[in-house]
Amino acid sequence: MPSLKTQIHWFTRIQQTLVGAVLVTGIAFYSLVYRPETGRLQTLTNRISEKESELSTAESQARAAQLVQADINRLRETLADFKRLPANPGDLGQFQIDMAQLARRDNLNGWSVSWPGTPKRDEQYYELPISLKFAGEFTDVFSFLRQMEDLSRLTRVKSLTIQGNGAEGQVQVELMMNLYYSEG
Repeated sequence: MPSLKTQIHWFTRIQQTLVGAVLVTGIAFYSLVYRPETGRLQTLTNRISEKESELSTAESQARAAQLVQADINRLRETLADFKRLPANPGDLGQFQIDMAQLARRDNLNGWSVSWPGTPKRDEQYYELPISLKFAGEFTDVFSFLRQMEDLSRLTRVKSLTIQGNGAEGQVQVELMMNLYYSEG
């Protein structure tokens, strides 16, 4: 049996070896496992922050997309009106024919149409002032004005003067309107 001194010496060496092994294992764990995983975790945390930022940006763009879609729908409605524009100024004769047919259908008399001015150019279309004069029963005039709105041309009434014509229910009408058409 070894002496007590030898045993103490062996146990001291074993203890030093174990402490060294623990230190080497700790250093190896830190450099091979803990440090790379901490770096990877930090990289993932940064990527999560970037993705959250991208998501926030995308959400705000999606909200803006709803507003843009509403604008597109409003512009489509406006475009529907412009689709009613005559193709070119040569189509104005057909407009006059359509108006005359409406006037005959509604028993209007004293019918006259004139173009008191020249077309004015706007960004996307021309605006042509038109003067209409006619007479008839009030109910026929009212019917004519309602049907005029359904014509396949874009028009806007600028002024309307209705005066009694002396006979009961008879009126004299002077109408100034603008007809819009595109350049053809």
